[in-house]
Amino acid sequence: MVHNARGKLVQFGYIPGVNQSKKPWATLHQTYVKEKNYVYGIKSIDLKISSTQRGNAGARKFYQLEFPPLSYWNPDVRFQYQKLYKIDAPTLTVTMESGKVHEVTVPNLKQKDILAKLLELSQPRGTAQ
Repeated sequence: MVHNARGKLVQFGYIPGVNQSKKPWATLHQTYVKEKNYVYGIKSIDLKISSTQRGNAGARKFYQLEFPPLSYWNPDVRFQYQKLYKIDAPTLTVTMESGKVHEVTVPNLKQKDILAKLLELSQPRGTAQ
């Protein structure tokens, strides 16, 4: 349970207008089905943002809204989030199963743009080794 901007207690995954089940996992699954994204050939995803610099809003939203469904649909991928005191720009580090490391700086990008960059790095299905 979390508080919204008005201080009202709300449940994570609440969708206005959708019949809320007595089983919270059913609601959570219903929410995650709308954000089904598979990544292939990726071993780990690390997101680093600064707690003091500007340009982190998209990276923070990516962590809040895209990390949970990604980790739900990709249980074999390791997800890590670090909030550091001072770094130049937020970075998304993707380690492939082949050992290759891609580091993408994502300052001033929206969450969907960061997700698009991540899916661009993902290998097509069936070619992951």
